Amino acid sequence: MAAVVGAVVITVSVGLLRITAGLLVIAAVVGWATAVGVISGAAASVSRPTRVASSVVLAIGGIALGQVGLWLLGREEGGVLGLIDYLNEVFGFLVPLELAIAGVIAWWRAR
Repeated sequence: MAAVVGAVVITVSVGLLRITAGLLVIAAVVGWATAVGVISGAAASVSRPTRVASSVVLAIGGIALGQVGLWLLGREEGGVLGLIDYLNEVFGFLVPLELAIAGVIAWWRAR
């Protein structure tokens, strides 16, 4: 759930409100919140390595979903670039950095 909420926050804050300064902070919060959600939801029934891996995959997936949302908003505004070209042109190195931050924070919190 936290990963999906994070994707919506990225899409709304950057795509609609044009706030880009907080992207890395949003990525860190998504990683942390996703790990907390996985730990609280699966603590007794899932092994620790599985919880860690699930947290990382879900956090990175939430960030990626937010990036797709940004691309779709760009297309709606008349953009013609493909997903990768758009993200590279508009955000450059921030996209891989967001993915890395979310993944590392999720890993750190879930271990």
